[in-house]
Amino acid sequence: MSVENGMIKEKIRSLLITRQRRIHELRVRRLLFDYEDYIAEYEKNNGYTQLREGKLPVITEDLIDADALIRGDGAGDRVYAMISKLDDKSPVIIAAVEGRLPDCASDVFSAAFEADQDIDLIYADEDTMTADGSYRNPYFKPDWSPDSYLDAFYIGSVYAVRAGLLRRLRDKAAAPFTINTSSVMDRLFGELAYLSGGFDKREGMSFPVGHIEDVLFHRNEGADLFKGRSFGSALQIGGNGSTDDNSVRIKDNSSSDVASFRSLISLVIPSKDHPEVLKVLFDSIRKYLGAGARNSSLTDDPSQSSVSENRSSADISLEIIVVDNGSSPDHKAAYEKLIDEMKAFCPAGYFYRPMDFNFSQMCNIGADNSRGDILFFLNDDIELVGGDFLPLMTAITLRKRCGAVGIKLLYPGGDIIQHAGITGIHAGPMHKMQRMSDSSEIYFGANRGIHDMAGVTGAALMVEKSVFEEVGGFSEDLAVAFNDVDLCYRILEAGYYNVCCNSYHLIHHESLSRGDDNADAVKTERLMSENDILCDKHPGIYERDPFYNRHLDSSNVVPEYEFQDPLQETIAEIIPSVPRDAARVMERARVDECAWVRVDFAGRLCRWNRLFGLKDGPGDGYFIKGYGFVLGSDNAIYDRKLLLRRVEDDSSMKPLDDKVLMLDIYDQARRDVFKNLEGQKGMELTGFRMRIGDRALEKGTYRIGMLFMDKTSRSRICNWWIRCITVEPEE
Repeated sequence: MSVENGMIKEKIRSLLITRQRRIHELRVRRLLFDYEDYIAEYEKNNGYTQLREGKLPVITEDLIDADALIRGDGAGDRVYAMISKLDDKSPVIIAAVEGRLPDCASDVFSAAFEADQDIDLIYADEDTMTADGSYRNPYFKPDWSPDSYLDAFYIGSVYAVRAGLLRRLRDKAAAPFTINTSSVMDRLFGELAYLSGGFDKREGMSFPVGHIEDVLFHRNEGADLFKGRSFGSALQIGGNGSTDDNSVRIKDNSSSDVASFRSLISLVIPSKDHPEVLKVLFDSIRKYLGAGARNSSLTDDPSQSSVSENRSSADISLEIIVVDNGSSPDHKAAYEKLIDEMKAFCPAGYFYRPMDFNFSQMCNIGADNSRGDILFFLNDDIELVGGDFLPLMTAITLRKRCGAVGIKLLYPGGDIIQHAGITGIHAGPMHKMQRMSDSSEIYFGANRGIHDMAGVTGAALMVEKSVFEEVGGFSEDLAVAFNDVDLCYRILEAGYYNVCCNSYHLIHHESLSRGDDNADAVKTERLMSENDILCDKHPGIYERDPFYNRHLDSSNVVPEYEFQDPLQETIAEIIPSVPRDAARVMERARVDECAWVRVDFAGRLCRWNRLFGLKDGPGDGYFIKGYGFVLGSDNAIYDRKLLLRRVEDDSSMKPLDDKVLMLDIYDQARRDVFKNLEGQKGMELTGFRMRIGDRALEKGTYRIGMLFMDKTSRSRICNWWIRCITVEPEE
């Protein structure tokens, strides 16, 4: 009889599991959107607005002869004839032949020009159209990025220009801008961008070339998006050591020529109690930058020395400045010995300043005691793997429009990316592509070539000393984290472009100096506190990073370039959850390490709204988002609840009592978790979001956890995360 009962129970549970799988699949289908449906809806909603009489003229690339257009003869006359009856403010669309321009493109471009009368040149996003007419692989581009453009024709298949700017091509006496490209669209765009001031330093956050963050061209499958100039493909630096600014010449000195500058670079290296780590960096400097430096007999006169031999004709001198905030006597002596040894290679100084760790203050001390016209801030746990990166970084740093310049960093022992530029999402700055393999191209070459970015890491950051001093150096109120981001944001807001050189890489033995910021609750809280300071200083960039398209996921901390799901509920549509006593449920629950919960954000809703730049909608109460799952189980069978338990503080996590509160959550698709946990079942909807009313909780600090209730049995498991949420009286 017991055997029969067991079989019956197994059959019932099997039926329940099948039912839960069906329910889960329906929820997945409802919460995941289809890109083709999205594009069809967009084109339907944005077409035929009749902002202007008729449609804009379209000039396809096969009608353009860029040289003739500039001279005003031959094929150029055909183009000028097409725009002869247009006033200077009227836009014209320039489009590739291999693809389709949607009907809405004319109206969307017209609206963009109407909205900004100062912009004369605008480009848009695009995707791929397959042979059967399906739309795939959208390329959501950054806002105007002159240094990215000099490396690759990321503008692609469609842009629009006012007729007046086209006519100016004829009127200029000579071509100050030339580019080595076979694409007439590329050549023409470069000329127009130059005339628009696109290669000059900006006025604040105002960009001279416009960008529509929507897909306005469907490129034929197999057609070359970059027209022969993809990221990294034009780089000429290497075997013979020469470069010509990535095959581009701008004849008005708005960019530095790598073959014609002289600079003293001050390497500023904060370090404490890690002389063995610093030695690795010093050895790699001597190995890869040593031949020319030794031959030059470096002196106090930067014009008398060269960092490299047969790499370029650029004259680069080095000096090394190590700032120590209080090493032990033995380590201090080891540092002094290393510095003495480096003096045979280049001028070197050691500044011993016992104090609490403050990265910003240490960097500022180094900058104050430097003699170079260029500062190169390096973590002591960096290791060089070549020397050709230095002339390129130096040349870009000396471009008048450029601010902070960084380089791709890899973890040791492989091809895993640690840093390839800083991106500003709503939760804070992050390293896109972190922990992804660099062995293949990521998202249209994001890990290749040269890219304008919101910022670069202070682990390897080069900047002209004059620019560093102009913005006030590092902010010393950000002692540990985000000080490099704050510096980059201030440089960006001053009108400069920050650049990451992903053509080369260095090795970063990360967190050897101070440990991992996410290792415990205290460091996590410090990280969040400094993130708040950064947000207060730069709310505009938290709302929108101009080099990160609004269609890309800015809500979740994910390394991939994922589409921002437009179907998820808005904050206003999330009904606040009512806390309930979980005593009865928790009686049967056990803490299990297979249960995972991670929190991306936990705080006041008004702060989340500020990160998103939301002016409307609810602002009271609290907001929590993150993800949770059970390893080794089919997650389709679980009903998840958020858990809160009052603790003494966020350091000890000691519970004040046995009371646990349970709250409902809203499921959210997390493609990053789904991809990273391949082989696990039911992982599509591991994300969650939820609101809590302002008066729903008593004042105090609450540790966050998650309960997983098996809907096919009575099993209950839970676990707790190191993050807390602090509830304060309503102001």
